[in-house]
Amino acid sequence: MPNQMLLTICGLLLLSVLNLTFNTSAGEQQSTMLNNEAVLTSASLAQGMLDEISTRSFDEQTVTKGLNSTDSLTASNLLGPDSGEINVYQYDDIDDFKNYSKVIALERLGNFYMSIDVNYIQNMLPDVKFNLKSFTKRIDVAIFNTYLPDTLKLKTVISY
Repeated sequence: MPNQMLLTICGLLLLSVLNLTFNTSAGEQQSTMLNNEAVLTSASLAQGMLDEISTRSFDEQTVTKGLNSTDSLTASNLLGPDSGEINVYQYDDIDDFKNYSKVIALERLGNFYMSIDVNYIQNMLPDVKFNLKSFTKRIDVAIFNTYLPDTLKLKTVISY
């Protein structure tokens, strides 16, 4: 009888350890799945915003005509929406999106917080913001969600 009791206790102990291991593994798998879904969703939202911005004119001065010189381009300290452009549907050029932000609410993953920055850059130094006018602008889109391990950042360069 004592041997059977010892075997029963060992069996219950082994079953408990296996149950804890299974539950921990299932919880980690669910967390990984949500994380992967958030990364894919964030990348899709950010790329969609980059695509939308890329359909606009390069600069306010290029909406209706072409330019040969950077002199007529918007000054770097004036990048952003022009007067009268109060919502994104009125933005007609790339730099109108400077400092634009929005919250995208999704039922499954909650809120995604997106922010955009637009700056002039030099052709050979795409990672350095340039305070002078140039025919090249970089668009940075950053997006964050609770299920992301870190802020997702996408960048693109647009040249005129």
